[in-house]
Amino acid sequence: TQTEGDDPMPISIRGNKNGILGTVIAVDALSETIQFCTPNEDGGLVTSAIDYKARCFDQAFFYRLTRIIKQQVERDSNLDLQKISLILPDSLFLLDMISVPVIHRKAMQHSLSLAIEAVYKNASELNLMTYGVQQNKQTATFGLVGIRQDTLDSVRKAFAENGLTVSGITYASNAMVNGAMALNSKLRNDTFMMLDLKQDYARFAFVVRGCTMGYYDLPFGYEILHTSRLVAE
Repeated sequence: TQTEGDDPMPISIRGNKNGILGTVIAVDALSETIQFCTPNEDGGLVTSAIDYKARCFDQAFFYRLTRIIKQQVERDSNLDLQKISLILPDSLFLLDMISVPVIHRKAMQHSLSLAIEAVYKNASELNLMTYGVQQNKQTATFGLVGIRQDTLDSVRKAFAENGLTVSGITYASNAMVNGAMALNSKLRNDTFMMLDLKQDYARFAFVVRGCTMGYYDLPFGYEILHTSRLVAE
């Protein structure tokens, strides 16, 4: 379920079983790049990365984002403008779990809304989505994913000014997990911890029954394992 609001941005927590369909654009705050990935006619993927060089998600960033999207649209004829999925940094999202007593469905949904408002005093400023995690005879536990509505509005404006519409949005660690699930379908309902080790940083994702429930970033990657760096650290 999703909180009510004017034209909310769809938040995706599950990957497409068929892999990438359309263009994926990722804002990577760890490498400070905006990355584009789109299929070509030969079945391969066309990828590129552009440095945005601005404090992430301030006014200058959104101005730069608008310019980068415009440049990419003009440069890349393979860009699928009809289906754009957007991956944003983990740090923009809140992840939580909330439990409520098991009662009939409508009353339980009302209890969940009250519980969210009790914990998040600014709930009206957030775009929130809930999904079931587990349930017993006494309580039902829901996962909660949220992001500030004004951030989504600014993202949507950057794309709209270039004549584009974002069809779905997710966060980096969840996109990483969805990629693993696309390669190994046995993971789709599994519980595990995943590590993506890059040269300059590492990203952990914590998955419960196929849903990304948490994340953690380290400011170093496999580069630190070089002998000279290892001794210094």
